[in-house]
Amino acid sequence: ESSFEGHHGRRVALDLCAGCNGIWFYGMESHQLTPGATLALFRRMGEAVAEANRPLGARKGCPRCGNPLKRELDKQRSTTFEAFRCPAGHGRYMTFGAFLRAKDFVRDLTPAEVEELRRHVRTVKCSGCGAAVDVREHSACEFCHAPIAMIDPDQLQKTIAALQESEAGRPKPVPGRGPG
Repeated sequence: ESSFEGHHGRRVALDLCAGCNGIWFYGMESHQLTPGATLALFRRMGEAVAEANRPLGARKGCPRCGNPLKRELDKQRSTTFEAFRCPAGHGRYMTFGAFLRAKDFVRDLTPAEVEELRRHVRTVKCSGCGAAVDVREHSACEFCHAPIAMIDPDQLQKTIAALQESEAGRPKPVPGRGPG
């Protein structure tokens, strides 16, 4: 469990898994993170990418009740991403790649970009689960089914700048006073 700053002086606790580089959200924590906390989580998960060594299994269970998680597609702005929700309402799981998509850090490759990549590269590491993806055979990860995506340097800079600007303009809680 890791704690991040939330809006209105609250703390947001998230469960992070270094083995699969995933995040468990018990509720709407993704929306409760401050812009600065989103950047901190981005850095923390980015550092863990090299440590991720477990491709996602086909069956994912809720850490609280053990029920199989249900795959869902969600949309943030114009980007679709995959998450896995507990049917009993205990939360949802997202890979780091899905988090990057949800927060507008990455975008899908166009068909022309996938073809160009295939001419120069045999495999890439999935940003979602860390599995090797043979780009000459597949346009999505065989384990977590994430499409081949890329961190667009221009989009990355715009997203980071927007988060930094939002964080700089955000009212800070007064030390010693509760949320409110």
